[in-house]
Amino acid sequence: MPATEAFYEAAIVPELWGRALDLACSTWGADGGVLSSYVDRLGAFIPSEGVEEFCARFLEGGWEAQDVRSRRGIPLARKAKDIVTDADFVTSDERRQLPLYADFLPSVGFGAFAGTILAETGGAKIALSLHRKAHREPFSKDDLARLRHDLTHVRRAARLASKVRMSYADGLVDSLERFTCGAILVDWLGRVIRLNGRAEAALGDHLQIVASRLRSPQRETNKALQDLIDASIRPLTSRHEPGPGSVLLQ
Repeated sequence: MPATEAFYEAAIVPELWGRALDLACSTWGADGGVLSSYVDRLGAFIPSEGVEEFCARFLEGGWEAQDVRSRRGIPLARKAKDIVTDADFVTSDERRQLPLYADFLPSVGFGAFAGTILAETGGAKIALSLHRKAHREPFSKDDLARLRHDLTHVRRAARLASKVRMSYADGLVDSLERFTCGAILVDWLGRVIRLNGRAEAALGDHLQIVASRLRSPQRETNKALQDLIDASIRPLTSRHEPGPGSVLLQ
């Protein structure tokens, strides 16, 4: 199956993203690939099999704070280049000095990188990064040309996946209504974007929507509510921190 077809399938059936990435990496000459979402930091990611340990150690070691690839590469990919590599935003001297290159990558046995933005939706950027083992050469112009040839389809699949995910969320909110359960859908900023009838009926003296955000007029209750919302939208990289599980509105 062509990699582009696998991406379209995964857009409809999210469980297939890992398989799609494995196939794409084989097609594009990479040892691993990662789909990531970014707002102001890493929010969520899906790795191919070849970089599962890479990603686990990246998160466990707190390497996101040292990730010059996302910090420099994403703005460059948005404004100047459709595909970026290390050579586009770090010098040879920096590669010898920056912790990501000098410490982390050698520890996991990886080296060359290529990345691109697949989609931007709701303020979040969906990025694709490809990785090669340390003993391999950087991605060549021919390698990048193969990726570029498939990008139109891959980006279309990413946009389709975003729409499917939103449709699923809308359907879940409606389904909970049938179980006499109120549901409120918030975006990555904690703004209310959808609520069902049960939730709307619960609005009143104790729970309000003010400037698109859930609020309680009682100070302590509102603090607990905001903590709960913050925990629900917290990026994966910080979800080891404890958070509240519920709030009593009274």
